[in-house]
Amino acid sequence: MPHFILEHSPDIPTDQISDTLDALFAAASDHPEFPDPAAIKMRALPCAQQRMAGKVHSFAHLTIKLLTGRDTPTKATLAQDMLMVLDAQLPQVGQLTVDPRDMARDTYAKRIL
Repeated sequence: MPHFILEHSPDIPTDQISDTLDALFAAASDHPEFPDPAAIKMRALPCAQQRMAGKVHSFAHLTIKLLTGRDTPTKATLAQDMLMVLDAQLPQVGQLTVDPRDMARDTYAKRIL
């Protein structure tokens, strides 16, 4: 169920982003919060334009969308675990951030073929 969305600056090579998604998937698959690896979704979105404090910097920001039900300490641990993966995979990137977000169970909808 979790959606991992990696937004990143365009200066990060595509193969490095691909390797990073693989490493994030491996870490998420081994994480106790995600007992079903088949439910994990990963995607990366390059940001053609960005500014931080008015300047262009390299960055990678991981949003993790989760169905509600996890407490704050659990989400904080998850964020730190995934930040360690980003740091190992993208050591040259200027800013790395992770933000776990809740999705309402009552309103989340999906369709699968």
